[in-house]
Amino acid sequence: MEQINEDRRMTTGNEISKRNGMWDTHAFYDTISHFHLSNFPDNGEYADICVVECRDGRWFLVDDQGTSKDTAILDKYLDEFVEPMFFNSAEAAQEYAINAIHIISETPLPVLIEQFSDED
Repeated sequence: MEQINEDRRMTTGNEISKRNGMWDTHAFYDTISHFHLSNFPDNGEYADICVVECRDGRWFLVDDQGTSKDTAILDKYLDEFVEPMFFNSAEAAQEYAINAIHIISETPLPVLIEQFSDED
């Protein structure tokens, strides 16, 4: 049975494990879809945040490059598992991801918003 903690994080009661050197969140959170928000900025800090949907309707973010220092976003390469923050919608997760990419890449927020709105 899944349990939602007061800080909007979810625990499944399952054990998390690594697969190919990365945390296997697909099985742990029963994910059903995802999409990537990627940015190749001038500063060379490539950002790739994966927006992931769970079967129960919640969403979370995965840093596919390990460039974010935001603990609300899962870094699948860390030695220790740190549970990500969960969002109630894809839109809320995407908004948070865009802000994280802005911090990583130093790309102006209006540029990122336009870039990712063009991908719809």
